[in-house]
Amino acid sequence: MDKLISVIVPIYNVENYLVKCIESIINQTYSNLEIILVDDGSPDNCHIICDEYAKKDRRIKVIHKKNGGLSDARNAGLDIATGEYISFIDSDDWIYKDMYTDLIDLIKTYDADISSCSVYKFYENDKFNLDYDKEFNVKIYSNEEALRSLIREEEIKQTVWNKIYKRNIIDDIKFEVGKIHEDEYWTYQVIGNSKKVIHIDKPMYYYLQRENSIMGEQYSEKRLHGIYSRKERLDYIQQKFPNITTDAKMSLFFTCVYQYQCLLRSRDSINKVDISQIIKSYLKNICFDKKDIKNLNIKQKIWFYIARISLDKCCKIRNYLKVGL
Repeated sequence: MDKLISVIVPIYNVENYLVKCIESIINQTYSNLEIILVDDGSPDNCHIICDEYAKKDRRIKVIHKKNGGLSDARNAGLDIATGEYISFIDSDDWIYKDMYTDLIDLIKTYDADISSCSVYKFYENDKFNLDYDKEFNVKIYSNEEALRSLIREEEIKQTVWNKIYKRNIIDDIKFEVGKIHEDEYWTYQVIGNSKKVIHIDKPMYYYLQRENSIMGEQYSEKRLHGIYSRKERLDYIQQKFPNITTDAKMSLFFTCVYQYQCLLRSRDSINKVDISQIIKSYLKNICFDKKDIKNLNIKQKIWFYIARISLDKCCKIRNYLKVGL
């Protein structure tokens, strides 16, 4: 008997995309699914679409709840999920028909705790036909190797939705409610609980790029959550995976630099003075020793030393050269 995968879909204001998303899930070649549609108080007709699909497919469960945000909706799905495996799909995206078949096969073949696939980013008017006739590369990671890849933004990404997870490694790890960059607070902890992670470079998750998405908004103080999450991740890495501490420090360092670049470019009426002081304080409190600096490459060292002299000048130069944008 195939193991049950609980597929959690948080839903808010995606009436124009929801049908395609749900259809891509219910038509998977792997059929033993528990599909949890979480209507997060959506103001459009998403609640009707969810209820209609629940009538058609017995695998579908619907939660109607007061709006609490993406993290709260995912947590509500986790609370009722019964599958041995967990998956998250965003409600304006869709997935390739064999995604769950391929990902579950990887877990079984390699005795892994997490399997992930590549992501294909597209815009609403794009037309594409991906070629799946070729051979795809599979990489095997220990938890530490996967975390290093995650921190360096290589094959393993912080996004939760291009993966399936064994339920037991999630344990009681919940998503941080009220935060953007919510994946960055969650994914590293789950990977840390795993023993083995598998990645296939086959693009089976189709990620819609929307101009009005959360990450497409103008700069606001909420963007600082990206710094807060990476500071928490650094503390976690220092305690449990000290061999990759330098990578975690540099990730936080360049996140601070990037956020300051964004702040300088912003024309929004925000309190730039207070926000700049927050960013500078986090940057100042990253403790680099000689070993950390020795492990940096030439480009990293150059930007590191310029930022240490003047973060303003560093970020103005990077903005002018379009570095990191």
